Amino acid sequence: MLIGGETMSKNKKKNLSKDEEVIKAYKNDFTNVKSDVNGSYTGITENYEVPEQDRAHYSKRTVDLMFDYPNGEEELMGLAYRTDFDLANIQRESGKSMEYRDKITGETFIPHVIEPSIGVERLFLAVLSSAYTEEYIDGSKRIVLKLPENLAPYKFCVSPLLKNKPELVAKAREVYNNQQSVKDMVVIGNSLPRFTHTVRLSAQYAGFDLSLLFNGVGYQNWYPRGDTGLFWGNYARPFQTYIPGDFAEKIWTPENPDAYFPRPRGYVAFNSGVRELNVVNTKYIQNVGYFRLKNLTFGYSLPKKWMDKIQIEKVRVYFSGENLFTVSPLESDYIDPAMAGATTTWKSGNTDCYGYPTARAYSFGLDITF
Repeated sequence: MLIGGETMSKNKKKNLSKDEEVIKAYKNDFTNVKSDVNGSYTGITENYEVPEQDRAHYSKRTVDLMFDYPNGEEELMGLAYRTDFDLANIQRESGKSMEYRDKITGETFIPHVIEPSIGVERLFLAVLSSAYTEEYIDGSKRIVLKLPENLAPYKFCVSPLLKNKPELVAKAREVYNNQQSVKDMVVIGNSLPRFTHTVRLSAQYAGFDLSLLFNGVGYQNWYPRGDTGLFWGNYARPFQTYIPGDFAEKIWTPENPDAYFPRPRGYVAFNSGVRELNVVNTKYIQNVGYFRLKNLTFGYSLPKKWMDKIQIEKVRVYFSGENLFTVSPLESDYIDPAMAGATTTWKSGNTDCYGYPTARAYSFGLDITF
């Protein structure tokens, strides 16, 4: 059972539109799961509002998503609105505050909970029921398990494959060749750096000297893998604690429907198998091109006539700054675009980028030449 913490402020507890919003969001997410699991998923029926006398004592509202199984209509998934029952009781019995402070508004409240639950066995039966197909070919009946592509262990099969039937061997070879050609894939981006550049400027006047060093890359694509925690945050590993300060502002909520990231779920960007966010796509592919002021040095040399009097050739004071500013279209202020670009190869731009961004450095100095 998965507990999803959805918050509701104290002054909104009596407003039922909030829990309706959250339950609707869960329903929409489950609709996406239905499509992923088995296309149209025709077995899904209407939602069932559980009456008060049949609800658990802690539930203010319960909605069941029903499925038309071969033995009749049964619950496939349930959504229970538990209000603040859990945390309020803990706070009362323990004497410790369970309130949460909103980092943006400063408001404090006890979080309310929407509890989704689904059984593995009933989901498995729903998949098998939807995939079960009876077909008639030339008047002959056959039973086929039409699993969706993302669940099928084998994508192509010619059966029975007999050496003494050339037409079956030819069909098997055709299927194999088509599968190897990956005809439905297209190239997204280019992981090689383009338009690399370095610019050096310097000037001297009346004892003052200034030098500037710029470098950068005009354009380079990179797709962050799951271990790039400073990009994916809790989408890869839900227990990750070191995440960007502006991360919460980029996450989808009912109040922020146009957010950069989808509704938060753990492991959807994790480096394992085919998951929602770990497959390269045009939404999250990054341009790690950048333009950087790599170094600025400003100095002043004391007049030579002064130096001649004390028999010193030169005295120069200076200030030097490294990595003073970087401009980049990369969708993160916490990842160094140069570091990310350095992880790619001509074969792949889907890589992990570890480490902290390149730090700014300042120094003052005194040069004395005798």
